[in-house]
Amino acid sequence: MLVARLLAPQSQLAPARGLGPDTASTRLGAVLHVEAADADALDSALDGLLRRQPRSEAALAARHLAEGTLVLGDLTSTSCAGRTCPLAPCGPSRDGHKGQVQMVVGLGWNAAGCPVAVEVFPGNPGDPPTLAPQLQTWRRQLHLQRMGLVGDRGLLTDARRRAERHPVPGLAWVSALRRPAIQALVKAGALDLTRLAATDGLERTAPT
Repeated sequence: MLVARLLAPQSQLAPARGLGPDTASTRLGAVLHVEAADADALDSALDGLLRRQPRSEAALAARHLAEGTLVLGDLTSTSCAGRTCPLAPCGPSRDGHKGQVQMVVGLGWNAAGCPVAVEVFPGNPGDPPTLAPQLQTWRRQLHLQRMGLVGDRGLLTDARRRAERHPVPGLAWVSALRRPAIQALVKAGALDLTRLAATDGLERTAPT
């Protein structure tokens, strides 16, 4: 399924059709010795992967994250074709497919861009309510008691940071200011907008 996803990204059932003896459209099944794998077999493989997800993510975190590290977080949505998935209601689309049922996927990765944790949410809430479950997962499953979380202002709102920081010590935050906060800083004279004008750039490269 991984190889099929890389070679020709399609629906979950597409590999079953491609591997079926009557509908085979590729020699992938013969090469990997998985001919005639039907949809039930693919579902079983995904169920096994889900059971191993906590161990896999803990191993990734042990390799790619350290105590006190930066964890980058963001959300995306993916539209669904069916109508029976309990995690797929209509919601604010992030991928341009408005009017379709969807799921929301939360991802956590390290500063080098290596993904270490993923979580699926229903498709109808906004970004902020997904923060608490992801924090709990990262702290419990990835064994991180001190970390800096980097997210956009849709995920890390002021209200959400106040709500999450008190019961979850050991967290630092990096996010963006919203327009009212920027206007307040400018009005107070604490922010010099002339410093944001385009000036001579400085580029620095690290030795390889």
